[in-house]
Amino acid sequence: MEKTSVTIETLTETTVAFFSRKDFEDWIAKDIHFLRLVAHKVAYKLYRSSYNRGARLFYPPHFILLDYILKAMASMDIERKQMVVLPKTRQALYEECGITVKTINRTVKKLKEEGLISLTKGKISMTSEQYHKAQKAIHHYVNYEHWQA
Repeated sequence: MEKTSVTIETLTETTVAFFSRKDFEDWIAKDIHFLRLVAHKVAYKLYRSSYNRGARLFYPPHFILLDYILKAMASMDIERKQMVVLPKTRQALYEECGITVKTINRTVKKLKEEGLISLTKGKISMTSEQYHKAQKAIHHYVNYEHWQA
């Protein structure tokens, strides 16, 4: 693109350098090491992006939501607690998982019936025991799908 706008947030103090697009293109053309560095960064970002989008297309909502819940629970240190409540609304889950709210509600109901999650004041919650059971269910699903392909 001729012009673009970018927002960059850093966790540490950072120095930013600005230079023209033409200078950037010239640098890439003349310095193979710089080209490889840029290509590596772009490929990594594209891989993550396409992998996440591909998962949404390939896996059913049941898997996507349960995988999301497991990752969230792990980040909240569920191993050390009796029960953890996911502080997300259905709308937030829709925005982060790409599953419609109606499908999320059906999937939550099914996961609850399977004993993989609980509901606490309408929020998804999970005990350490449910967490381990859900991990086994995810691994079983991935291995089953892998051998069916």
